[in-house]
Amino acid sequence: MAELFFAEIPLAEGKKEDWIDIVNDPKGLALTKTMPGFISAEMAFRANEAGQHSFLLWEKWETQEDYANYNNHPDRKDDCEFMQRFFSCVDGEPKMGFCETVSHES
Repeated sequence: MAELFFAEIPLAEGKKEDWIDIVNDPKGLALTKTMPGFISAEMAFRANEAGQHSFLLWEKWETQEDYANYNNHPDRKDDCEFMQRFFSCVDGEPKMGFCETVSHES
């Protein structure tokens, strides 16, 4: 069964368009899609009552180990240029981790 990863990342004011550029960068989702074990991703924005946007992400991976290996890629290290752009858009503590999926009948 696939593993479901979720992230909610609060964005700094005025950084929504910069974030879209990061997602569409060749080192963004395009790189993620090439990683062993990656299955799919869904993304959205949500604004809270104060108008702060958060980026919401759901990814499916074959295993949590595949995701961990992905995070060891040089373009996912905290000190690389891509991740520095990522961090420059964040305002607040991201919430992220693997979820327990719920089985349901159609």
